[in-house]
Amino acid sequence: MKGTWSVSEKRVKKNVENLVRFFSSEDKLGRPRDYIFKYFGPSKLHELIRFYANHQEALEQVFYYVRKFRQASNEITEEDIIEAEKLMDIKSVMES
Repeated sequence: MKGTWSVSEKRVKKNVENLVRFFSSEDKLGRPRDYIFKYFGPSKLHELIRFYANHQEALEQVFYYVRKFRQASNEITEEDIIEAEKLMDIKSVMES
């Protein structure tokens, strides 16, 4: 039936088509992208997508750190991050 779909129904259909097309293809290294579903369920993947979309610049900095200090990024703890943040705050106060 032509003309009975609402804009949101069309958008949902297109979003699903885009997800299928993207995750059924291979990444630049030739690996299938659908492996992501082994690590993240729909809820977590949706949360990550939204978080990345809203904080892309900040996350690019995190990804840069991980690429540059890969071994360290596997070893750090939440406490290490808290301590680094405190030291950065102190440095900022001392420099101002």
